[in-house]
Amino acid sequence: AAQFLNSGNVRHRLQFYIGEHLLPYNMTVYQAVRQFSLQAEEERESTDDESNPLGRAGIWTKTHTIWYKPVREDEDSNKDCVGGKRGRAQTAPTKTSPRNAKKHDELWHDGVCPSVSNPLEVYLISSPPENITFEDPSLDVILLLRVLHAISRYWYYLYDPTWIEELCSLSEVLQVQRKDDEKDGHLNCLLCLGEGPSSPVDITETSGAAMWSSPSKFIWHYAIDINSREFINSKLTAKANRQLQDPLVIMTGNIPTWLTELGKSCPFFFPFDTRQMLFYVTAFDRDRAMQRLLDTNPEINQSDSQDSRVAPRLDRKKRTVNREELLKQAESVMQDLGSSRAMLEIQYENEVGTGLGPTLEFYALVSQELQRADLGLWRGEEVTLANPKGSQEGTKYIHNLQGLFALPFGRTAKPAHIAKVKMKFRFLGKLMAKAIMDFRLVDLPLGLPFYKWMLRQETSLTSHDLFNIDPVVARSVYHLEEIVRQKRRLEQDKSQTKENLQYALETLTMNGCSVEDLGLDFTLPGFPNIELKKGGKDIPVTIHNLEEYLRLVIFWALNEGVSRQFDSFRDGFESVFPLSHLLYFYPEELDQLLCGSKTDTWDAKTLMECCRPDHGYTHDSRAVKFLFEILSSFDSEQQRLFLQFVTGSPRLPVGGFRSLNPPLTIVRKTFESTENPDDFLPSVMTCVNYLKLPDYSSIEIMREKLLIAAREGQQSFHLS
Repeated sequence: AAQFLNSGNVRHRLQFYIGEHLLPYNMTVYQAVRQFSLQAEEERESTDDESNPLGRAGIWTKTHTIWYKPVREDEDSNKDCVGGKRGRAQTAPTKTSPRNAKKHDELWHDGVCPSVSNPLEVYLISSPPENITFEDPSLDVILLLRVLHAISRYWYYLYDPTWIEELCSLSEVLQVQRKDDEKDGHLNCLLCLGEGPSSPVDITETSGAAMWSSPSKFIWHYAIDINSREFINSKLTAKANRQLQDPLVIMTGNIPTWLTELGKSCPFFFPFDTRQMLFYVTAFDRDRAMQRLLDTNPEINQSDSQDSRVAPRLDRKKRTVNREELLKQAESVMQDLGSSRAMLEIQYENEVGTGLGPTLEFYALVSQELQRADLGLWRGEEVTLANPKGSQEGTKYIHNLQGLFALPFGRTAKPAHIAKVKMKFRFLGKLMAKAIMDFRLVDLPLGLPFYKWMLRQETSLTSHDLFNIDPVVARSVYHLEEIVRQKRRLEQDKSQTKENLQYALETLTMNGCSVEDLGLDFTLPGFPNIELKKGGKDIPVTIHNLEEYLRLVIFWALNEGVSRQFDSFRDGFESVFPLSHLLYFYPEELDQLLCGSKTDTWDAKTLMECCRPDHGYTHDSRAVKFLFEILSSFDSEQQRLFLQFVTGSPRLPVGGFRSLNPPLTIVRKTFESTENPDDFLPSVMTCVNYLKLPDYSSIEIMREKLLIAAREGQQSFHLS
């Protein structure tokens, strides 16, 4: 039934009720009775979900009535199925309303930008937010902690932006070195400022009286001294983990209301791993949630392997693609199966390999193809790959050290080009959503502003976010904003005569050059064809319209110029599952969810704990010790090559080697007695993460052979 409901646009004929509660279509009968039955209300309140997830016997002996009635035509046409393939009912419409159209006209004709929203406003309230419906004696404390966490996260919105700009000049005004104090869990900070003491001051040990006069420096101390990890509640986390690791709770869908509501409204209570499991339990069907549980807890799989009630029944659909037309064929695959609840498996033409390895490589290679410079999707510089294979030779790709962000459109962009780019972003949305749903990873280095757009936080983007897409432009904007601040101070000085004020304004310069002499006009820096307002090419920037110019630059770079691309991205993503399910995560955490573990140091101790020697090797084997020593010396690019060779994906899941499933297994590659192991390369079975390693005579030979295999053994799956 779940697969049928999620197979496409299902038109429902009936609605079901318990009392006045409309039941979601993807809810089990048991879950509906447990949550909404009036007869079971006292039962539900007096039952501890954790100790007795099936409730007391009374719930099974009473009669519970479920009412049904036909769906009216007008309701059916306006309502999306809950648990169906779309979740658009929970999201804002993407089409421009007449009111928005008016705003756009004001932007184009008058240069009037919408004001930046303050993310703190939704937290600084005395009553519970709408998505918290449970009642509990601890609710007041929960709301207080929610406010404190929000202030520690968004404290700079409480103060004059001029102070914040001082802190945000990352390379020239402020240099921050952080060091973790393992003893008390606090984050100490060494602050070096262009003005102030000549040597760093450990401000966690500095008294308030000794703080410098600027309030921004004082705020900075207290803001970073509250470590976000201190908000994690160990007791709530333990209780949540017990619920989320119980197969019976998963299969009955009996997740407590408090857990899902706290997960989205107060995610800081739980570590990332707990929220990731909660996400999979609530966002998708029960079989997928069960599969995720078994993947992350192999001991459950072993203990319940004979229990057919626990084993997930996931449909799988295989597609064969051609490497030479990978992007085109990937678009076709996502068009056909992106919204399907079946697990996607990929095989390549003329290659016998199938299963996990080729599928992981498919997502990695398509991610790379989407970074091609000729597609015109991203901001950044054009580069060529260090080790190109096949069609990659001679192809240029976009690289941005801060992370990828959409290339902006102007008002005069050609409709055909806009349509082509929007189609690619819609495909990207589908690809990313399908990767999340199928427990796969994409290899896209997206920037933080991209993830803020995903979580619908684009209205709070400011000039500080420019540092995350184009630091050169951001630094120039910062220097020009400093001129605006000086202009404001001069205009607020009542002692200035009109003549003196005019003279003082004319002497304001950037690097010794007046604003007029900079030769700027109302076009987006780096994009001379994108006008910030109508006729912008012919409007010079002066000291008097500089503030308007900067507001428009920031708004066009982060919002107006990219809104159509992100609308298409959201449409594609939400054709698979609603973006609202990602509210369990913060923007900076989405990279872990989508792309897995970031590059980190591999040490021999961790590798020994996480990797499994077998079939001829033990942890004491010379070859295994050689391997761990070699892997621990790899740089980030060599790590990516090795992972792509062994697993099919250049990145590890969150948790690194510890979370790799199946674990990396090292087996001995055997030869005839007349053959020399030093003459052969290692081989792999990516579907089970098997490395078949010859017993090389020296560590130097093993390192050489490993790197040759990793570089040359890409993009082909054959029998080994």
